[in-house]
Amino acid sequence: MPPDFVRDRAVLAVLDASPNNVVAVDPDGVICYVNERTLATFGYAADELIGQQVEVLVPERLAERHRRHVRGFVRDPRARPMGAGLDLAARRRDGTEFPVEISLTPLQGESGPCVIAAIADVTARRSAEDRLEALSRAHLTLARLNQAIVRARSPQELFEETCRVAVEEGGYLGAWVSRPAPGHAVESLATAGELDEYIATLDITTDVSDPRGQGPTALALREGRAHYSVDSLSDAATRPWHRLATRHRVRGWATMPLRCNRTTVAALTLWSAEPDIFDEQMRVLLAGIADNISFALDRFDAEEQLAQVAAQRSDLLGRLVAAQEEERARIAADVHDDSVQTLAAVDLRLGLLQRRVTDAAPELAGHVAQLQESVGSVTSGLRQLLFQLEPAADGVTLLEELRGAAEHILEGLGIGCSVHLEPVDASYDDELRLPDVVRAQAIRVAKEALVNVRKHARATSVAITVRPDDEGVEISVSDDGHGVDPRNLRSAPGHRGLATMRDRAAIAGGWCRVEGGPTGTTLTFWMPRHHPVAGPA
Repeated sequence: MPPDFVRDRAVLAVLDASPNNVVAVDPDGVICYVNERTLATFGYAADELIGQQVEVLVPERLAERHRRHVRGFVRDPRARPMGAGLDLAARRRDGTEFPVEISLTPLQGESGPCVIAAIADVTARRSAEDRLEALSRAHLTLARLNQAIVRARSPQELFEETCRVAVEEGGYLGAWVSRPAPGHAVESLATAGELDEYIATLDITTDVSDPRGQGPTALALREGRAHYSVDSLSDAATRPWHRLATRHRVRGWATMPLRCNRTTVAALTLWSAEPDIFDEQMRVLLAGIADNISFALDRFDAEEQLAQVAAQRSDLLGRLVAAQEEERARIAADVHDDSVQTLAAVDLRLGLLQRRVTDAAPELAGHVAQLQESVGSVTSGLRQLLFQLEPAADGVTLLEELRGAAEHILEGLGIGCSVHLEPVDASYDDELRLPDVVRAQAIRVAKEALVNVRKHARATSVAITVRPDDEGVEISVSDDGHGVDPRNLRSAPGHRGLATMRDRAAIAGGWCRVEGGPTGTTLTFWMPRHHPVAGPA
């Protein structure tokens, strides 16, 4: 028998007008309702979905996991919510997949229990997140390479470190430094990544009459300018290596010339597992990498070039923070102007509907209240996200900003929080003043630590201590929660909270560490008072 709400026009009107895909499922996992948005998104007609198992909308590899969670939730709504810690995806009628977030709402009627699933397509948001991550990795790679450039004692050491950083920090499949050799041959100088076999069988030549001499690496060595293949499997210039690229999962190819005294002496080649990585923004960043390496090669011939290379690190850190803050501001604006406003409108309509349902069909009032509560919960989560994305406030002291962050993040949890200075007579103007880009990173680390307390610590109190010293400012966030195992302080797969905090401190020239035991956890980080140039402390 169809669930009660299917026979209620008022409830159906709300579900049909939802901006999300809405699917109702009975205890056996059979679809009993879909709205028009769902039909358009998934490419089905209504009679093709009604009566089918809900797993028809799920990729086959996730079907069994999805089956367990949905049926368990219908029978016991107190069970772990669908999507908590899971990588969720949906499948269209044509077999294509897309990432989703799913919110489940249980309903109990005379005909029995059912669950309403609101399925949000998060493709655009994931794409923006992936783009931000790629740009952040590229900026971090620049910063790390600058450190390698300053410390390298020979060209060979520089080439090896360049390849290592490109793979480990930049996330590329492989990196290769090569140079021209006698007889149009190309000689390998350094490699990193998982493509050693691929590189060994490329058989590239600089001979202009040979098809193997028309790829990005040969062109960069011969012409002295960067060459890119945004999709190596469809690019005519990389045709001699299509089969090899397929076997090794290579989709993007970029080569930048490396110069010494304005003469091309080598080339840095990077390969990606995804197409369309090397767009205009990324090319600008890669050009910066190649220029910095070329400066380092000049240094080995003329030591006076060293200062020019090292001075760029400060600018790179500023650009990294600026890029992150700009992208966060854009995402925050999109969330506020679109998602939050839409949810506010839905909440208002549900409030109006609540009053009508109370008069016309009081037995359904509880269901509408549940829907309104779910919308309010999602809205609250988005507002927390907006707060985390906010930039550091102007004209507010470091202590005031830390207090404000703690009050907002821990609001309503009954967790006591104190913020104090050691020593208490430290000077606000001198000892607590940090450069803008460093202060922004410090506030981000503190917020991330407080969010971890909110989500995981089960604490009753938090103490934030600020300790200035001669070179910078140390900040500790301590809680009295259940603690962590000091032997297992690595971030779990898919969670980069701790790694992100350490990265933020490192790129600003500071450090970050976590100490924990059976009870209580303390995160301590230090930021330099003067914007770093030569490398992190």
